[in-house]
Amino acid sequence: MTSASHLRSLRHFKDLRPADLANRKILTELYRESARAGIWPNRSAHDVLDFMSLAAKAVRDDTFGTPGVLFWHLLGTDARDRITGAHEKTALMRWASQERHDLFEDVCGQNNPRGKVHTSVPAVTYDPDYEELRGYHHSYLLQCPFPQKPLAARTNIWRSRHGQRMMIVRSGFTVVDDSIVHREVPCGSMPRIILPYIFAQAIRYGRFVCMGRTLHEFMRQTGYSTGSKNYRSISRQALDLACSTISLHEIADGRGGVDVYKTATVPIASKLEHGPMAPEGLTISPESASTADSAGWQWNSNIIISEPLFDLITENPVPLNIRHLARLTRSPRRMDLYSWLSYRTFYVSKTVHIPLARLHPIFGTEIRCTRAFKYRIRKDLAAICAVHPYNVGLDGNDLVIRKSKHHPCSRRSRSG
Repeated sequence: MTSASHLRSLRHFKDLRPADLANRKILTELYRESARAGIWPNRSAHDVLDFMSLAAKAVRDDTFGTPGVLFWHLLGTDARDRITGAHEKTALMRWASQERHDLFEDVCGQNNPRGKVHTSVPAVTYDPDYEELRGYHHSYLLQCPFPQKPLAARTNIWRSRHGQRMMIVRSGFTVVDDSIVHREVPCGSMPRIILPYIFAQAIRYGRFVCMGRTLHEFMRQTGYSTGSKNYRSISRQALDLACSTISLHEIADGRGGVDVYKTATVPIASKLEHGPMAPEGLTISPESASTADSAGWQWNSNIIISEPLFDLITENPVPLNIRHLARLTRSPRRMDLYSWLSYRTFYVSKTVHIPLARLHPIFGTEIRCTRAFKYRIRKDLAAICAVHPYNVGLDGNDLVIRKSKHHPCSRRSRSG
């Protein structure tokens, strides 16, 4: 492999072919030398993912037979904001989360010859210059959201449908002191911000997600108060999520007009470990018990994402800006609309008109008539566009979507 001094020039990249940019061994060496030469940062495992995503982009977008030259340009301009879901999906399929983490750790050791290697990864990937806290979601869950409000007592199933897709959520239970405690169906704003965070941790670092100090850091960076009341609320909602089971249905027209269902049923977690105060999920560390600092509160919970769900979210991850979501937590409906628009606007190539009557049963389950739903949507869009300038609006009884200039997770999205 070419030395770092040679790598600083374009000469070495000119000869790279599409097969080279898909070769794991070559890409590994390219990443090592790029980090050593200072061409590409190595701050976390997410830098590895972005590097590999740009390699996939160079192969896909090249039209002159010189993908290496395009790759060099993308690295030099730090074109992360031009990475699409398809590019990231290609990288995720080729590089497992543990492999990305191992490469990050290995390069840390390479750049620290005295052996001072980073032994842990940050709880969340946050770059102050990037101004974003990226989470991930699944396209199904963006189109078929969780309930906005608590369901009636003893209701343990929720159904949400969007076109040919349908999601059914079934609540679970925990065992505390030999007693069965029935959990609720996840609802409100908390699952809408916790789940993208959990998915992001799983995609970046593996199925095991520690929700202790990582949760405190997550709450601090997203602007949540870190007092005990919020911890209790989040721990309760996270337990509801972890104990739930999701069924995803693809509905197709069969013979004789009979619907055919393709179903995938997945539990959220395959294993859940939580502290002795299970209903509250809270303990106090001894060193901070005598202080009033809310950072002393720790939530001793670990979640292992189930393999079926992990496979689903790594096959089709949709990036979301969690910092934006945190600004909309007073309205679960606005969080749903924001997340759906984040997915929908990025893939439209021309102006799309969607009747509000089709969106009403999805995002307006608590609103009786379409006229009232239109009034609410107008205010919701204004609040959402204040967070990120989506190119959307209302035209009569239609929602009009145009391609947005920047994705909410790009560097140029500075409103978050």
